[in-house]
Amino acid sequence: MKASRYTLFSHSDGAVRAVNLMSRAAIELSPEAYAVYEALASGAACDGESEEFAASLREQLFLLDDDFDELAYVRHRVAEERFDQSQLGLVITPTLGCNFSCHYCFEDKAAGVISQANQDQLLAFAASQLPGRRHLSVQWFGGEPLEALEAIEYLSRGL
Repeated sequence: MKASRYTLFSHSDGAVRAVNLMSRAAIELSPEAYAVYEALASGAACDGESEEFAASLREQLFLLDDDFDELAYVRHRVAEERFDQSQLGLVITPTLGCNFSCHYCFEDKAAGVISQANQDQLLAFAASQLPGRRHLSVQWFGGEPLEALEAIEYLSRGL
């Protein structure tokens, strides 16, 4: 057994929080449970007590079989999701305005908010694309999208 290289850890308040980017699972481990995880990830054999814990970690892709090819798995998931017609994904930019001055930002920071007409057109587009789909995914983008909170609330209610 091995640890997934797509797991991120955060240590705070005496606990360890982990997110696996392949399964999108998130867990919180006590220091004792984290020690068991580390032992299992280093190849230690499961005893009776850790077997159920190890099975849960494997199910969520925190632990993997030694021959599991993570890169192939990620490539397969990306290709599968790219052509998945059961979901509609929208990236919405309600404003390019921003009240931050991040040194890495490339945005123009143009003032203004998405117009009501464009909001209504976006809702009509979504309504025309949603029939037959099971999932809707929305990502808010822009300078600082929350500068257009009224538009986000209106669009969220409509969606």
